[in-house]
Amino acid sequence: MEVRFLDVRTVPPETLARWEQWLDEEKRQRIDRLRADKRLLSLCGDGLAREMLAQMLGCTPVEIRFAYSETGKPLTDGAFFSVSHSGDLVACVVSERAVGLDLEKIRPVPARLACALDCEEAAEDFWRRWTRLEAALKCRGETLGTWKHSREEGLCFLAVDAPEGYVVSVCEKE
Repeated sequence: MEVRFLDVRTVPPETLARWEQWLDEEKRQRIDRLRADKRLLSLCGDGLAREMLAQMLGCTPVEIRFAYSETGKPLTDGAFFSVSHSGDLVACVVSERAVGLDLEKIRPVPARLACALDCEEAAEDFWRRWTRLEAALKCRGETLGTWKHSREEGLCFLAVDAPEGYVVSVCEKE
């Protein structure tokens, strides 16, 4: 398993152009519908994932083909991966087992989320709990709508240090 973080503000224009050429038509259309800031994060997430998967699978990044599960989870043959972005960072994990990753910038907790999880924790503690939930859901290929029924049995949470000001959770199926 490998985890990488990328500050999108540091990606050179020529790298962005190369990553954009790697997009399939469906992903290009999806990205084109996003606001400019979200478009950059999504493009960087796709490019980083393709580079990491290509290295793991011994192929070129352009050869990586994505399919999507019924819940929208991106899939590829031969490896598992998960991508997340928050603030100016993108994070990606690749693994030989089903994996989920969530990254969040530490910020004030929106009231609707605090109410949803019925908590009054400090922001950093809240976001640690939130990323753990999201990572578990992503690992299982579930959606946020199923979170009340989600369990952690059969999952292994891995210790990963997040960049300053962020929290991250990564889990794999055992």
